[in-house]
Amino acid sequence: MYYPAFFLLLFFGAGAFFDWKNRRIPNWWILVGAVAGLFTGRLSFFLPLAAVAVLFFPLFLCRMIGAGDIKMMALMAGFLGAVDGSLSLAAGFALGGVCSLVKLLYRKELRSRLSYFHSYVRRLVRTRQITAYYIPDRDGYGITIPLTVCLFAGMCTVMFWLHK
Repeated sequence: MYYPAFFLLLFFGAGAFFDWKNRRIPNWWILVGAVAGLFTGRLSFFLPLAAVAVLFFPLFLCRMIGAGDIKMMALMAGFLGAVDGSLSLAAGFALGGVCSLVKLLYRKELRSRLSYFHSYVRRLVRTRQITAYYIPDRDGYGITIPLTVCLFAGMCTVMFWLHK
């Protein structure tokens, strides 16, 4: 881990709060993190950041994940480094998957969402055109989770287990 734990907890905790409360992370908050990252002066900050941004950008193009989530994931990888960043993202996605599954089961929407996903993938393969998977006006916010909250929890888990 390359950055002081207090800063990481404060920055990503606030990002999780924004995502929980408003369902979006303000760009000015992302800018705060980017400026802090610039002060590291390390090339090892930018390589994981760029790799995560490129890797997850297709999910944004399909509107399966928000731009703010990708920016926060990229910053997390930059601050934590490739290994701790990857572990934190994996833990965050696992927590997000569990939260999504519980939410869909509770709302009795798992079958319909899996059917919709299957149709979406078939249409994508057949037409080779990227369309929005999720449209808030059509789908509402009942089926979404604040992913940055899960990513923050994943980061905290990794920090606790690996850096006691």
